Amino acid sequence: MPNLFFPQEWVDLANMEDKISLDGEQMVIKADGKAYRLTQAVRFLKVEGGEPDPHELLGKVKTARALEALGAETMAESVLLGDTAYRVEPGFSALYTGTDSPISAVFK
Repeated sequence: MPNLFFPQEWVDLANMEDKISLDGEQMVIKADGKAYRLTQAVRFLKVEGGEPDPHELLGKVKTARALEALGAETMAESVLLGDTAYRVEPGFSALYTGTDSPISAVFK
């Protein structure tokens, strides 16, 4: 089953509104009990300065471990890989731990 991506901003807001519970790497949607294992990640949004994307990362999600393996440097909402600077959205790669559909009613 493919991983989902939850933006950090969404997780923070949902937590403040008591829509989710967080316990270590586990997030549970309170409305339907769907559970996800979270891993720190970023989604690549654009190449800074309008440069081409030599690493073909736009639109992709990479975990912190994958970025480290690539030799990338992460700084808040930016990732530097070689000479290429990317704008990224911080968040989490989420593996659904249930057996039914991973899409919660909260997302519909």
